Parts: sequence; structure tokens; C-alpha cells
Amino acid sequence: FIQCFHNNQCIIFPQSLYYTDTAAGRTEKENTSRIFDGHPDLTLVLRDENAYREAKGIFTHTKLSLAPDIALYSDGYRSGRERAEIALLLMRQDVETKLDKEDREKIASLAYKYANSLEYTDTQKDHFIEIKNRKTEVGQILEQIATSKFLITDRLHGMLLAAITSTPCVAFDNSYGKVSGQYQKWMSHLPYIQVAGRVDELEEKLEAVLKIKEPQYSREKLMPYFKQLAGLFNV
Repeated sequence: FIQCFHNNQCIIFPQSLYYTDTAAGRTEKENTSRIFDGHPDLTLVLRDENAYREAKGIFTHTKLSLAPDIALYSDGYRSGRERAEIALLLMRQDVETKLDKEDREKIASLAYKYANSLEYTDTQKDHFIEIKNRKTEVGQILEQIATSKFLITDRLHGMLLAAITSTPCVAFDNSYGKVSGQYQKWMSHLPYIQVAGRVDELEEKLEAVLKIKEPQYSREKLMPYFKQLAGLFNV
């Protein structure tokens, strides 16, 4: 795809970066390096410092930059409804999860202690979403999170959506650190969001975020970085 726009400036918005240490992973890394470095004006924007350091070791001609995930540019989302006494779990079921079945059972049991009911959701859908339905789909997950008492997740975008809906959230890291990387660099100033390193830290973290009265998302602290991102465009 990038090779089709050789004569255009290309900017890849904030991404994570990870390659498995396998033959397939090494081949993919080599191919990506060759294609990106072969473009005369390509900027790759990374969304955490681990990815940025990794990229510096892979690319030689590609321009690199660091910025928050673009979802954090949101003005924030507020539901017109009150929050319900619902503990919402948004958990991975793929190779990126660090949590096993026993961990997930412990998380669910603990979450239920702090709410009247427990619900599960996911940002990964098992059906095709047409362009005309994308806003509706995003709106539904935003509304679900915004009307829950709190969210527990190990998905990066679960944590991001909790942030912009001002929803108390405890997040667990994924297998290669993109959740903690995003939190440490861009989100640690939000008192209603915390990252737990282990399942036995969950209760302490959950109690801490639930103590925050009237959490409110603001992108103000991140605006200098978004302005830097905007400044990359040759316009």
C-alpha cells in the first residue's frame, strides 16, 4: 500500500510495534524495514517509548516520532444516563493476553464484590462492520463503558475508552507491554485509571480508582504532543 504512494508524503498515525522472535516475525520485520525505508518521505509515529526504541533499531531512513494514541485527542464522552452498578470486563482471549483462566476467574470474582452485576464486552467484534455502521458501533461500546461503574481490561483500547468516558478503570498489561507503555507515557496523570502488574494488586488498585469523585477526562496535558503531530504535515 505504501509503495503505491511513493511520490506523496506518508504519515502513519500512532502505532505500537512488535515482532515475534520467530522466522515469520523476522521476515515481517525485514520486509517492513525495506518498504518503509524505501519511501522518500515517510514518518512512522509510535505511541509508546518501547516501540519508539524498537523502531530506532529497525529503520534507518524512516522518520520517527512519538505521540499519544489518537483516541486521546477526543473531547471526551459523557452519557445522558446515570452509571449503573455494573462491573464491566473487557478482556482479551488471544495470544496477547498474559492472563490465564484462573486469573480471569479471580478478576471476575473480585469485580463482582464491588458491583451488583457483572457484564462482559469486547472491542473486537466477530462480525463485519460496514463503513455506514462504524459510528453506531463505536457509540455502543462508548455508551456501555460510560454507564458502567468501572471497567477492568487488558486491552489498550479498553483503557483508552475508559479514559475518554471518565470511567474508573484498572488495566492489565498485554504480552509485550503496550498497555503499560501507553499508560506510563501519556495517562498516569489520570487518577481514575491505574495499571495492575499482577492480579493480587487488583483490589487495591480498584479501590483507589473508585475513590476518585467525579472523574473528568481532559486532553489538555497532551495537546503539545498533538500539536507536534499536526506539525508533521507538509501543508
